[in-house]
Amino acid sequence: MRKERLETIAGRIAVILIALQLILILLSWILDASSSAPTVNSLLSEEGTRWFIGHFTTFLANPVLIWLLLLSIAWGTYRESGIGDMMQMIIKGKKASYRQRFSFRVSMIICFFLIVVVILLTAIPHAILLSSTGSLFPSSFSAAIVPIIAFIITAVSVSFAIMVGKVKTVGEFMHILTSGIEYTLPLWVLYILFMQFFQSLRFVFM
Repeated sequence: MRKERLETIAGRIAVILIALQLILILLSWILDASSSAPTVNSLLSEEGTRWFIGHFTTFLANPVLIWLLLLSIAWGTYRESGIGDMMQMIIKGKKASYRQRFSFRVSMIICFFLIVVVILLTAIPHAILLSSTGSLFPSSFSAAIVPIIAFIITAVSVSFAIMVGKVKTVGEFMHILTSGIEYTLPLWVLYILFMQFFQSLRFVFM
């Protein structure tokens, strides 16, 4: 999906979330003022204002925020490294240069090695990442599965970019790591708006 299209879709969703937030604020005030819904908490009350301002950072500090950050980095490195284009060339049978083929093979070896390491940490008896009862879900592995996937994608993509010559300086290395954050910035805005609405909904009716 192109960045312009992502921004357009995200913008429309953002407008909807903002409208829902405003409706919720007004609805909570109306229901709280009436005697028909005594359990409803108003976001316009003193308690609601203190809660909203005082807990704004708290309800944004969610594991999903970390997942979004790591997956943004992984997507950016994958997109900028060119390894995805290389995969398409192989699938379509197009001829690539020797350096591209060599870099891709080494990157796949690195990917295979990292997957083997994860398997050894989870599949063998009494593996480190298993729970105390030996189960995989829930366990340290299940809690870190998104970071693990993001790390593997990032490591493989960066390795390919370095070997193929797309990353030659520290500045280019930092650019490839941060490019995904810039591309997925609309999703970060949606996350903030969604969490704000979701937590407000819980406060009003729970």
